[in-house]
Amino acid sequence: MPNEISANYKRVKGIEDKISIASAYTYWIPASERRVVVAARVTPQPSPAPTPAPAIPTTPATTPTPVTPAPTPKREEAPKPPPTITPEKLLEAAASKETTATAVAPPPPPPVTPPKPSVITRPEPIKKVMPKYPEAARAIGAAGKVVVKVVVGVDGKVKSASIYSTFGNPACEEAALAAARQWEFKPATKDGEPFEQTIQIPFDFKP
Repeated sequence: MPNEISANYKRVKGIEDKISIASAYTYWIPASERRVVVAARVTPQPSPAPTPAPAIPTTPATTPTPVTPAPTPKREEAPKPPPTITPEKLLEAAASKETTATAVAPPPPPPVTPPKPSVITRPEPIKKVMPKYPEAARAIGAAGKVVVKVVVGVDGKVKSASIYSTFGNPACEEAALAAARQWEFKPATKDGEPFEQTIQIPFDFKP
């Protein structure tokens, strides 16, 4: 066939030109050109004795670790009802508490001496000035009592004066204040020491 390509080795004989080796009837290679490999006879050697396998060290048996079983969950118990408290139990508890408290009560504290009360004396007047009856009050026939409150200082003199009570006549009130400011006293004392004190001085007004 025109599309076939054929090639033969030069040592192969019996193949005509342009005839492929597949279409040849017979073909050969001359003996002088053959390449024959003759295998030499090999005397068998005794096989070496097998090497014993190394001994595997035996590991002593280990005691298995005990397995702790998982704890069994506790069953929740229903809450117990509170105990019933009777009046008898309350009385017994109170009596027991009182007996215990009496048995272990600490000794009473030593008596405390109360403080000595202070000795106070009132101011004593050593100079009195009486008011004059005002003509304005006389003209209308006014009569009554005016009480003046004064503060006596440590020196015995009046430091201030004010109306404590009155019958309502301004002229008599002015006369009472003017007279009270001129009073002098032996000052009040507290535990022997002078101190200020407030007193009231009454004045009577009559026609």
